[in-house]
Amino acid sequence: MRPRRAAVGAALAVLAWIAWSGVAAAHDDLVSSSPVDGQSVARSPEKVELEFSGELQSMGEGTALIVTGPGGDVVTGDLEVEGPILRFFLGSVLPTAEYQVAYRVVSTDGHVVTGGTRFFVGPVPAELTTAPPGAPFGVDAPVDDGVPRAVVVGVGVLLVVVVAGLVVRRGRQHPDPS
Repeated sequence: MRPRRAAVGAALAVLAWIAWSGVAAAHDDLVSSSPVDGQSVARSPEKVELEFSGELQSMGEGTALIVTGPGGDVVTGDLEVEGPILRFFLGSVLPTAEYQVAYRVVSTDGHVVTGGTRFFVGPVPAELTTAPPGAPFGVDAPVDDGVPRAVVVGVGVLLVVVVAGLVVRRGRQHPDPS
């Protein structure tokens, strides 16, 4: 009976680990942006503000928010991180055009999260650009998306099977005298 209890205990421990790692692997998401993604504003905003689902970790120079305008021109400004909020105070008044906002932050779980939004100053042009939000980071950005959930579950199941097999095998080699 002892090997069976040990196998059940090991299985429960591994299942608890899988459940916990699922929570730990959850990256913070972008909750809101100002201007809102795709929004047209009548005049140049003073700042671009992004709010995430968890407090952002300090990444020093690695934390970035880039605003690009027509022709890929980068807009200058000052970056501020306060808890879950990333603010970019614009250094100048933006002319009528479409603007791409790309961000790179470190989420609560320590993983790098990238993405982007866009907004328009003035009316939305009839022909929208097809550049994906966040394009300035492109493929050169080192992004760690963490371990896929399927891999974590697969390793956990394999571990349960191996531990249970070892416990049962050991029980057969050393029978319980009771």
